[in-house]
Amino acid sequence: MRNMILAAAALVAGLSSCDGGLFDSNRSNDEYVPVVLTRAQEEVAAKELDFGIDLFSDIASQENGNVMISPFSASLCLSLIASGADGDTYAQMASALGFEGFTSEQIGSYYCTMVDALLKADKGTKLAVANAVWAAEGLDIRSEYVSEVKQYYKAKVDNLDFSKSSSVKTINKWCSDNTNGMIKKILDDVDPMIRVVLANALYFKGTWQGGPFDGSDMEFRSISGSTASVKSFSGTKSVQSYFSKDVSVISLPYGNGAFNMIIVLPAEGTDFNAFVKSLSADKWNSWRNSLSSARVEFRIPTFKSEYRMADNFKAALGRLGMVLPFSAAADFSRMCSAESLYVSDIIQKTAIDVNAKGTEAAAVTIGMMKCTSAGPEDLQYFIADRPFVYAIVEQSCPGLLFIGTHVK
Repeated sequence: MRNMILAAAALVAGLSSCDGGLFDSNRSNDEYVPVVLTRAQEEVAAKELDFGIDLFSDIASQENGNVMISPFSASLCLSLIASGADGDTYAQMASALGFEGFTSEQIGSYYCTMVDALLKADKGTKLAVANAVWAAEGLDIRSEYVSEVKQYYKAKVDNLDFSKSSSVKTINKWCSDNTNGMIKKILDDVDPMIRVVLANALYFKGTWQGGPFDGSDMEFRSISGSTASVKSFSGTKSVQSYFSKDVSVISLPYGNGAFNMIIVLPAEGTDFNAFVKSLSADKWNSWRNSLSSARVEFRIPTFKSEYRMADNFKAALGRLGMVLPFSAAADFSRMCSAESLYVSDIIQKTAIDVNAKGTEAAAVTIGMMKCTSAGPEDLQYFIADRPFVYAIVEQSCPGLLFIGTHVK
């Protein structure tokens, strides 16, 4: 059976270790060990996927260009912030992130366990996660909060004078250092009224299993309908795949197979924006659960993409029910009891490079707080010659590290 396909893809990638000041991927052998979760952790992971898909669908459906976000980086940064929240503010954040009924310590423990397991999945794939909290000089951050974020998130906690331009250099250097230079700058300046900056950095680099693949040119039709010749890579091999009248999906493994790029291609003639807007965790799980081995000839465009979300990020979080943290009514008394704080800005910047050898991707999420007073088998074909959605995933976990669109 020979099906021609165009791609809508999704990427989801993995995380880190519970010991030491920096999450990093070091292990003694290359045997893939699936991540094992308790039933309660599986339920949380499923809700975390809901958050990631809903956030992506909200953001991407309003854009006409390429989009990539990191739900995992966003969740980690927002969980760092939530550790200092109390009352209804905490309840809103926990609910939106999928942790309703969990204490901040339980959330931290979940991420610590998850990151540690994901970093052990493949020694040949580079994964790194870092977290940081910078408090304004003289701000009295509660010692309990500092202990919690150091224990569960391995966060670097420091003081910084936001009235000095050097503070921007400090934050940007941290971003660059923890993304292998992929994200060299996330801030142009810092409002001197900022009291706390919280950050997560996520970095992924994997080589294709069985790669590098052959390179060639292909025609790609953008979301506007225009076509252009672009660089691509191609191969013919047995991969996990799913083909239906509505969608075609392949999963291309990295390294030992722990991490995969899942590429989802809507049927010819599909309204791509409507397709993205209709995405749900149920659909995503249905596609992943329907994957089975088949021999596929595929062709995927190589691409580099960067994306930044700020005001649209805050607005999307509000539509997901996270309102109080961004208002004067916010309660972050578990972080600082001397001043009333609220989240003034939330920013994420991502970058990705997909080529015949593999994939390199990075994300930084920054939250800034102010004071409220201030057989040959049948051969299938997968030709990604039109807009697609992509994501990087760990094989045994439902969550999303990165997910994006490539439309031009």
